[in-house]
Amino acid sequence: MNSVHQDDIHLLELLTLANHSVTGWQDFLDTLVSHFNLNCCNLYLISMSSQSIRFQDWSGTRPSDIQLNEYAMKYFHSDTTHTLMLFGPEGEWLTPNLREDKEKLESTAAYQEWAIPNNFIYSTGTALFKDQESICAVHFNRGAEQPAFTQAEEDRFTQLTPYLTTAVKLRLKIASELTSQSLIKPLINTFRLPVAILNEFAEVIASNDPMEDFLSTSKNLVVNEKLLSIDNKDNDFNLQFSIANTISIAKEKHLDYEPKTVSVHNEENSHFTVGVCELMEKNQKQSEVFVGAMVYLVSRDRMQSITEKQLKLIFELTTSEAKVCSLLMKNIPAKKIAELECKSVNTVREQIQSCYAKTGAVNQLELINLIGCIPLED
Repeated sequence: MNSVHQDDIHLLELLTLANHSVTGWQDFLDTLVSHFNLNCCNLYLISMSSQSIRFQDWSGTRPSDIQLNEYAMKYFHSDTTHTLMLFGPEGEWLTPNLREDKEKLESTAAYQEWAIPNNFIYSTGTALFKDQESICAVHFNRGAEQPAFTQAEEDRFTQLTPYLTTAVKLRLKIASELTSQSLIKPLINTFRLPVAILNEFAEVIASNDPMEDFLSTSKNLVVNEKLLSIDNKDNDFNLQFSIANTISIAKEKHLDYEPKTVSVHNEENSHFTVGVCELMEKNQKQSEVFVGAMVYLVSRDRMQSITEKQLKLIFELTTSEAKVCSLLMKNIPAKKIAELECKSVNTVREQIQSCYAKTGAVNQLELINLIGCIPLED
């Protein structure tokens, strides 16, 4: 490996610890941002087949979900700088402000209409490694209040690259090898719904019997090279974004009392929706640690057959609570329920909490699973 600039040696020390603690990678990236006076750093793995993000770690100024969605939907495929970086040689940094074609790269809509308004003025990045399934890349940004990147800095980034690449590859290996199927399988088999668990790289690491049965016959939802996907392009984008967003939020611990569950509706005759929520567990210090993303399927036909009358009778819900509960079971989020029922989001959330208390469920997935076990009325 290349020798590293003496000012950057302490980064290697943090990098060697990155895979040995829950906060290791975040500690490394936070120090990296501060050390090089960056606006932000983005480390991510992108799927070659779907062009979707499989995992993403940020430090510094992170775009909002709305900004990221805008970039993905409108600018991603026309971002010349990003494309050159991703498909350039492994470990070769692309820094637009150091290139002869700087003006051409900065004339694109992605730069003028997205990067500048969001204060991502200067950028540099590289593809750390590639295979047939994915590309792992790292990207640095600076804002208008910071200086442009220099050649000396790019040289230092190049020196660090082999060490960063080795650490990320080890991270991938650990994620695939340390997952205990013997522990997860019994857990997810307690769900009557089809359920699959995805690791931080969006790979399916376990699925319960109903999910395996469903996947064996489904043409709409499939697992290809460990990645879950929907045959409809728009719905698949929504699913991949939901998975990436759920993982990102959970790892950054921006958790609300309401799970980050997002529905993806397939074709009307498919009769199911796909939900995503985080799976967390407490470590020895009683802190919540991200285990994986839980993807589950809800049969709309079955859930629509459970009447509000049944819900009121079995769980002693009020009429309003039974209505909210009925909508929750169809994987409809709180904000949408508020719109449908012409209520405030706070009122709906209070009713959701009451439904959880009366049914004994702790979140939307548990509620759906619980009610899915109720015999249907004739």
